[in-house]
Amino acid sequence: MISLVKITEKNFQPFQRHILEIENSSFPSPWTLNAFRQELNRVISHLWALTVDDVLAGYICFWIFGFGL
Repeated sequence: MISLVKITEKNFQPFQRHILEIENSSFPSPWTLNAFRQELNRVISHLWALTVDDVLAGYICFWIFGFGL
């Protein structure tokens, strides 16, 4: 089954190793575990995981902001 999962501080731990593996193999200057944790504490930041049969297939971290900027 394919699922989108909203990552929060409470459910981040089971995903963190796999997210960091993807991050490290995808970017020349990858984010650290601490960088992801900081994003989880930002109101405007959103971290989602894509799972296929309960295995992480990808993730996205993005900001939503607007009004008053």
